[in-house]
Amino acid sequence: MKALYLLFIVGLLVACGSKQELDIVVGEWQLEEGPEGADTFEHWSKTSDNGYEGIGFTLRASDTVFVEHLRIFEKEGKWWYEAEVAHNDGPIQFEIKKIQADGFFAENAAHDFPKSIDYKVTEGKMQAVIAGEDKIIELVYNRVGQ
Repeated sequence: MKALYLLFIVGLLVACGSKQELDIVVGEWQLEEGPEGADTFEHWSKTSDNGYEGIGFTLRASDTVFVEHLRIFEKEGKWWYEAEVAHNDGPIQFEIKKIQADGFFAENAAHDFPKSIDYKVTEGKMQAVIAGEDKIIELVYNRVGQ
């Protein structure tokens, strides 16, 4: 019985991924094709074994024209992605449904847009696909300074 239980736990960990795989987003990222005349960045830091903080921002000349505060955290045995932007009343949380070696997938079906966020990191690039019912936005970032 112990062997069966151990096999189940190992299978569950393999299927869900591990929190160390979220370290892949840590660092400074610059959007490849941002708004004309502006530069867009995401910066992620690991704040604890169970949390990450990020900030997304767009600069036009020396003015900050857009800011979003981001978090990835564990709460009650589940992982969450949270985004807070000025046009929402408060932070919006997305449950992370899948963690893999190259990124993660998060979903909040009740939110208007986006309903899902999919991050993938490969060879110095980070791709974020933000999707809703009839709209998909693909953002490709390059790692800065590594």
